[in-house]
Amino acid sequence: PPAARFGDSTKAASASAPELISSDRPVSRGGAVWLGVVFVAVGIFIITARLWPEVDVWALWPVIIILLGVRTMVTRGSEESWNINRLVEGATGVVVGSILLANTTGSLGLSVWLSIASLWPLLLIAAGVDIIGKGMDNLWLRTLSSLIVLGGILFGAFVMHQQPLSMSMGLFGPKAEAFELSEPADAGVSSVKAEIKGAAGTISVTSGDDLISATGESPFGEAALDVTSAGGSAEAKLTMGEGESVFFYRGPAYMDVELSDDVQWDLSIDTGFSKLDADFADIDIRALSISTGVTDARITLGKPASGAGTIKVDVGAGVSSVTVRVPEDAEVRVKTTSGLGTVRTPDGGGPVVGERSWESDGYEKARDRYNIEVGTGVANVRIEYY
Repeated sequence: PPAARFGDSTKAASASAPELISSDRPVSRGGAVWLGVVFVAVGIFIITARLWPEVDVWALWPVIIILLGVRTMVTRGSEESWNINRLVEGATGVVVGSILLANTTGSLGLSVWLSIASLWPLLLIAAGVDIIGKGMDNLWLRTLSSLIVLGGILFGAFVMHQQPLSMSMGLFGPKAEAFELSEPADAGVSSVKAEIKGAAGTISVTSGDDLISATGESPFGEAALDVTSAGGSAEAKLTMGEGESVFFYRGPAYMDVELSDDVQWDLSIDTGFSKLDADFADIDIRALSISTGVTDARITLGKPASGAGTIKVDVGAGVSSVTVRVPEDAEVRVKTTSGLGTVRTPDGGGPVVGERSWESDGYEKARDRYNIEVGTGVANVRIEYY
């Protein structure tokens, strides 16, 4: 009868309930453990930052990414099994976290990510291999996909980063053409207002014998140098070219600039995706403006010339690592405006959102001094003595 059947089914359900509740299947609590580890790490960072403000503990935040990578390496996935693919994926997280840690501690410039990004075709290859692996249910093909990504990150960070940047891996786009430009020194010129423009690549600036000269290779059209003089002053404009291709070109893009150390310079440098190394130690700079996009910039200033007064140095950067070096006996004031980043001055530093100011002890009384203003988006800014 229906009632009997209903009663039987109720008994069966009630009889099976204890079996479900008393299941011997282990309950995984690995996620909660690692979340607790992250909370503990953040708490330690906060306490350390308050007790020892001179220690820049916030530069260690990428350690969290490293820990998450280690977690992926040593724990099971959603399929409740451990495999070689998780080991490689976790290793990728560890490598990414380690590179970020090198960025935040100042050991490695942010331009390393430009070198890594230049290998973007590897992502297409890795995605294709992973799709094939899923379709064939082949674990080793999926592991190969992860290895391609990991290998690309390592190659971009530690091999390509040491070379001039090329966003297209030399596969297509306009070819970089060599150029050599110069304007001989003129005994009648005592001051120069100059503008240097570079779209992407590596740019270096140092002292030389000519008034201004440049050598390098550019895929952005014809490099040009225009100099006009009137009386004891001159104006100069140096550009790597007016082409619009920034991401896709063949060959390295770079420009080595030399400026005369016998004249006074009012200098403006405008770059895009680049690595900038400007050494003004032997150059009489009276005003300096640097505007960059995604850049690893190293700027070395010399001792202010007698009678120079307050030398204004403006640095505007997007996603960048900027180091400004000044002589140990130079007086300097630094004002930084940061969207999100870390600012280190000779008295210490830490994470900054908004403004921060610092000045050397003798700045107010000095006649010849530097007034440095740095405005950034996401950046690691370092002001240091040498």
